[in-house]
Amino acid sequence: MNKVLGMVLITAFIGGFVLIFIGCNLINPACEDFLAKLGNKPEELEFAGCKKYKKFSLEALEARYKVTGKDAPKVERFLQQKFQMSELRFLCCGWEPVRRIENTNSPGYGSFRDSRGYEYEVSMFSQETLIDERQDWQNIPFLYVDVTLYLEQP
Repeated sequence: MNKVLGMVLITAFIGGFVLIFIGCNLINPACEDFLAKLGNKPEELEFAGCKKYKKFSLEALEARYKVTGKDAPKVERFLQQKFQMSELRFLCCGWEPVRRIENTNSPGYGSFRDSRGYEYEVSMFSQETLIDERQDWQNIPFLYVDVTLYLEQP
């Protein structure tokens, strides 16, 4: 009888630990290559890392990718088709996704929801550059893609 009771207690303990472990993973998603996990990431898009930080005063995980200027048009099309990101436009000093509505510019980020229900924001941009024509993108060393997962609601 003591052996059976011991087995029941061990099984309950292990089961409880597994549930706690799974629950923690659901509450705290991992910082990782989000696009690779989603699938169909273009091979030209290089994962540069992931970090946890505050964005607009909200906890967030952000995966960063980079792509050469030469390959940027292909990656831009992928992000537009897969995540409905707007076309990149040159504003002031760099390239960013912009949605134009009646002569007004607004952010043109893309987005997606993963199988767990988490919502991600997708953006592509250049660093500051004087290159303001699309046909000259091959002269921009790298453009970047950020995929942000907010861990808090505003």
